[in-house]
Order: sequence, then structure tokens, then C-alpha cells
Amino acid sequence: MADHGTASPARPHVLLPACDLEAARALDLPATLLALPDAGAHGVAQPVCAVALLCLSAPGRAVAEALCADWPAHLADPAPPLQDLSALEGAAQAQAALRAVAEGMTAALGRSLHQRADLLGQIAALRIAHEDQGLALARAEALLEMQARSGGWPVQDHAPLALEAEDGFRLPPAASLRQRLALGSDGISALALFLPDQPFAPEGQLTARLELGGSGAEAARWSIAAPDLGRGWLHLALARALPDDPQTVDLVLDWQGTGPLVLGAGLHHPARALCATLAGVAQDRILAHRLWKFLPGRAVALPLGAHRSAQTAPGWLHLPPEALAEAVAADDARAGALQFHDALGALQV
Repeated sequence: MADHGTASPARPHVLLPACDLEAARALDLPATLLALPDAGAHGVAQPVCAVALLCLSAPGRAVAEALCADWPAHLADPAPPLQDLSALEGAAQAQAALRAVAEGMTAALGRSLHQRADLLGQIAALRIAHEDQGLALARAEALLEMQARSGGWPVQDHAPLALEAEDGFRLPPAASLRQRLALGSDGISALALFLPDQPFAPEGQLTARLELGGSGAEAARWSIAAPDLGRGWLHLALARALPDDPQTVDLVLDWQGTGPLVLGAGLHHPARALCATLAGVAQDRILAHRLWKFLPGRAVALPLGAHRSAQTAPGWLHLPPEALAEAVAADDARAGALQFHDALGALQV
């Protein structure tokens, strides 16, 4: 299709046979003239946004009528209305052509406004549905969080292969142990280490850190004094579960004390990347550990006996009912000031 005239977003397009092109130029229409090829509708470039189809002569009428008959076989959009002006001459033809362009522009504008109104309605419906889904998800998360205030769900449990200290990882003073966790970081809320029965050093400090492999950031840190260490599982809890950005995570343990510290060792693992590294030396076993997860980014209840990480504490600290039931008054004279209600799971002060 030949495009004649200066195209502009404000100027409509008018289709006409090529044989009527010179006569149409003389009419000086406020439109861009598009001459039809002899091939018919299959030669029309898609998309065609024409407001009118004009014919100004008998040969042009034949071409235009053939185009209208052939149009549906090649183009999905309907053909613009055919205006046969071949019987008019001079000023009458010019006025009729101008009127046809104006009517076509009015109809096109009406269709455009209708499409825009329909689109705005669909966008509004989509926004309402999106907000409803967001509210439903928020209610579901609130219900799930209320029902899971125990501190999270256990997702991994690597018990020690032996309970004797001789079969564990022995950390001399100033030594470090690094363990790659097999799960992603998203939602991690607590972990636990196993300490075999051993002569615990009276002085010292165990520092535990969670390092993210993707960003290199430190996600959590705990510092436990030597007098707080004893046989069994050492629970380390986060104030807030890690966000929903899954990254590889390493648990790093640093021991500073007057004597060695032994940590429980778990199963032998064929993947060396998942085995522990003690003082820079790769081991053939993993560290005995347990792992819990919770809703990513949410505040987590502190489990009984757990150590809180050095993260910024949340605005609210949630305690499970069993912890409230064990509350005692600091002053014996005020022992009657505390009363725990089993039915409510609440402590009255």
C-alpha cells in the first residue's frame, strides 16, 4: 500500500483506489491518503486504522467493491465504510468526502472511548480482586502465625551419631567450625547444636553466626558464656525469621575459652561441601544440628530455654502459655499478685 501525504497522530487515514489518488489530492482533505494496491485486501498492511473508504470514479468503485468483498478473507478487523462519491463532482464531491471523513472520525472516537471505558472497568475489577486476595492472604497468614506461636516448624534434624565426647568435633581455644546448611535461608527461625557430656571450661564464650552466601551478610549472631553451656541441645533462636530471599547459609562457630569445647558430630556425608570444616580442615561428617523455620520476616516466639540472637528485638515479645505458667513473683510478699488462668492461657498480674 502506498502512503501519500504527511502522516500525523492527529490526522486520520482514508483508503481509496490508486486511480482516484490524484482526484483525492485535489479535494485537500484533512487526512492521510492511503492508495489501495491492485492486489486487493491481502495487499493491505495490517493494522489498518482508516476512518473511511472512498471511491471517486467508476473504476475506483469497482476496485473498492472488490476490496470490501475480499477483506474478511485476509483481515480480522472490519472494513471501513465504503463511501461511493463517483456520481458527484466538484464542490459536492468535496463536501461529501469531508462529511465522510468527519463521520468516520466520530465513529472511531466513539469506539475508542468505549474501549477505554471497558479497559478501565477491567483494571478496576482486577485491582479489587488483587486487594481481596491480599486481604485473604493477610488473614490466612495471621491465622497461621497465631496457631504456630511455638517458634516454628522443625525442618531438619541431624542427631549425633554418638553421645560420647570422643566422637565429636573438638574445638581448641581460638578455633572455628563452619557448617554449610543444606536448606535455603528463607524462613530460618531457630537452630540447635548438640553438646556431649564433657568437662566444660569454667570460663570462655561460644559465638555462633549465620552468614548468607549470596550477599555475604551476617544474618544472626549469638554469644553464649561458658557457664551457660551444658550437656544436651543448645537452642539458638532468632528474633525474626529470615526473609523470603533464599540464599545459601553457613553456620560459623567460634570458641574462646580456657579449655577445649566438643560439639556433637552427625552422619558421614558424601558431599564434601555439606561437611563441617574444623580449623580450616574439611571433615567427612556434618555437625549435629536441628533447624526450624517460620513465616519469613515474621517475629518469632522465643522457645523455652533458647538463646535470643543479637538481632533487633521486635516490638512485641510473645511467650508461650507454658512459660507464663512458670512465672513467679520476684518478691515473696507479692506471691499472690500472679495468677495463671489455664482456660485463657494468660497470666494475670
